[in-house]
Amino acid sequence: MHFHLFRDLYQQLWEALADSIVRDHACDDRSGLIETAIRRAAQDPDRDGDAFLLNLLSNECLQLRSFIGTWRDEHLQLPRNNLGSNRTRSLTGSLDAIKAVKGMRDAARAKDPMQPLANARRLLDDRATQASRPITEYLQNADSLDARIADATGSVTQQRFHDVQSRLGVFAKECPFSPPPRRVVSSDKSSEASPGCPVHSWSNK
Repeated sequence: MHFHLFRDLYQQLWEALADSIVRDHACDDRSGLIETAIRRAAQDPDRDGDAFLLNLLSNECLQLRSFIGTWRDEHLQLPRNNLGSNRTRSLTGSLDAIKAVKGMRDAARAKDPMQPLANARRLLDDRATQASRPITEYLQNADSLDARIADATGSVTQQRFHDVQSRLGVFAKECPFSPPPRRVVSSDKSSEASPGCPVHSWSNK
């Protein structure tokens, strides 16, 4: 699910939607054209069939984006509640399981291919521009109850699973996992957008 849905299919879904907006005419600002088309369709989805379809597909993409973002946030609870902090290793050997999961979440957010869609709908991420909220500052504070519980959980985990923490026995070996091959929905190259930035009918009505 992580690699096929969150990485491969999610990226291809956005590319298919973006390519359906730009078609037949070259332009210099592909992202700007896409955002304008999505914004105009949202403002008047009943203008015509193309606007209605674009707005509908945009809504579905945003729901998927929200689901994946929520999953990534909730995924943090697994190492946080079961492994704890204080540099508790994961089964795969990450030096700090919580930091590793946070890093994956933040990297995915920074490279989100559907960010132009969020921009078009004015769904900006305040976390990148505003100061931390009080609850965030509290949870990130090393003296908070939350941090102390995470440290205590980590200490218990490290003692109970010493072979994992010290990489002994079977865990001394390098993790054999490797990402699966990239999943491609269609290999039909004829549907790919040509160089430049062609405009679909719904972007200029």
